[in-house]
Amino acid sequence: MLYISFNISNTLKFEDFKKLYKHMVNVRQPNYEFPDNSPEIDWDSKQTQEEVDIAVKELNDYLDIAPEVHRRKAFIPDYANTYLEKYIKADNDKLEALGLQNVDSIFNYLEYGFEVDIESLNKTDEHHAIIKFSTGNFPFGGIERFIITLKAFGLKATECFDGFVISKIEWLSDIEYKTTKLPEKTKTYLQPPHSKNHTPLMELLSHFLASEKSLYLAAGIIGVFSAVIGLLFILLSNHKSFAITLIFIGLIEIAAMFPAYFKYQQKFDYKVSVYETDPIAFAQSEIVTSERALKSFFWLKLIYGGLIVILILAMSFISPESILFGIFTALILHLAFAITIDNFGEKYTKTYLTELQSVEF
Repeated sequence: MLYISFNISNTLKFEDFKKLYKHMVNVRQPNYEFPDNSPEIDWDSKQTQEEVDIAVKELNDYLDIAPEVHRRKAFIPDYANTYLEKYIKADNDKLEALGLQNVDSIFNYLEYGFEVDIESLNKTDEHHAIIKFSTGNFPFGGIERFIITLKAFGLKATECFDGFVISKIEWLSDIEYKTTKLPEKTKTYLQPPHSKNHTPLMELLSHFLASEKSLYLAAGIIGVFSAVIGLLFILLSNHKSFAITLIFIGLIEIAAMFPAYFKYQQKFDYKVSVYETDPIAFAQSEIVTSERALKSFFWLKLIYGGLIVILILAMSFISPESILFGIFTALILHLAFAITIDNFGEKYTKTYLTELQSVEF
């Protein structure tokens, strides 16, 4: 799988690029036909010859421009077009008499000259993304102009795999970059999938994600017990506020945890795909994420413990027959369960982080 990793500096420009990306995907579909975006003129509403002449001129003006130019204007914003013109001018100046490129030639490359199947466009985090594509044609038009197209949308390419070697991309100026081959990374990337899935890092990831998944199941089961016990209290005792609170919190936990548990395979598949793209960068990202998670566990447990203390103190001032007494009791139970779940989560994460930091690449 060929790919280009890039940085996102402007979210709005990334959204603009996604429209171009969607167009590139559509163009590569079998028997795809371009939509007719010519002016829709209601000839029956034209009452005078002047109105008819104006409508005819509007239609002729549209038809005088080639369809691909209209498409280019629709998918290449002005700021991107300005950048591409700057790049093309510099490139044409180098080639002198042989420099015949223009922005339309770049757009033609994006539609037809870039002979690849666009597979996916995914954000790896808030400021980074990766686009993947495949091809059976070599040469397939090359990825240089696509890297420049990304840059036109403020998306700075940082790494690519062109089918032969993974290269690090360093920008020398706004329109020039150099590549550095990464042979060891290429070797790892080209390993058969079954080989990658038996690396120490992959086994570590699988074990941690399985442990994390079990916590979602445990939290969901606690929600089921809470709802069932609450229902029994309603039927068999007078502690209605306690029972209703147990049921309410239990249903929330069921609604939140079981869907997350059953959809967890999606998270696992996503993590594996990111790992397969760049194991070293993945490990570094996981270390940062795990360190943040450990801090979150600390603060969450501190907050839960503080709330338990506050609720216990408040209960000392209210009657055991009070509605609030039952509500506070149920809340204390669930806060205690939450601390227990977080303790396990912290333990798993701490073990994962320690082993991550000891993995050799």
